[in-house]
Amino acid sequence: MDKEEILKWSKKYDSEHPWWIQKEQELGTKFRSFKKITREDLAQVVEWKFKEMPGRRKRVMSLLAKNTDEKIRNVSNQFFRITSNNDSSKFIL
Repeated sequence: MDKEEILKWSKKYDSEHPWWIQKEQELGTKFRSFKKITREDLAQVVEWKFKEMPGRRKRVMSLLAKNTDEKIRNVSNQFFRITSNNDSSKFIL
């Protein structure tokens, strides 16, 4: 699949799921502003990303429940402090 085909399907999906774009913009703006993510924020991401996959959503939420808000804040704060434009460097966390 080439870039043009990926963009075509992405635009099609976006036009059929406007709620997806709205939620993505809302959460993205919040995260970029505060430079941290709380446990509740992460729960909203899981609800949004797995809205149509209840089994997977339940599993991911159970994994999320094993982490404290403090740990999630600390890890997200470290992530947002990375200044590299290379996304692969952000996976070391």
